[in-house]
Amino acid sequence: MSIKILFFNIVIPISNFSKCKDIKNLAGAIKFYEKQNKGKSIWYDDHLFTLGGIMNQDDVENEIKQLEEAGLNLYKLNSNEQEYDDLCAVSMIDGLPLQCSWLDCHTDPYSVSYVWLKGHEEGSIIHPKI
Repeated sequence: MSIKILFFNIVIPISNFSKCKDIKNLAGAIKFYEKQNKGKSIWYDDHLFTLGGIMNQDDVENEIKQLEEAGLNLYKLNSNEQEYDDLCAVSMIDGLPLQCSWLDCHTDPYSVSYVWLKGHEEGSIIHPKI
């Protein structure tokens, strides 16, 4: 399956929530965002979780700070080049601004942009529940 990208999205492999002291798993992530009244801004498939529909870069940075405080790393160095680590930010227009070893991306601002976990089929596209 794939995850639809709507404006800006923060994408996280569900397995990475085990690194978060308070979130721990998919159910914890859902609860974490529902407490912040962001339940309509999350969607997920069997492998990936996203907080999406973020309208500006400042809000993306604020959300990433919360996830870093929870225990996730945004970046790592690979051969002296910065790339995404536990989570990434994706734009429906520009796709991935940095390399991400675990994510494949299809960007089409005139149709549908989406991502999926590398090594898995694109499959159907999961949309937000609006």
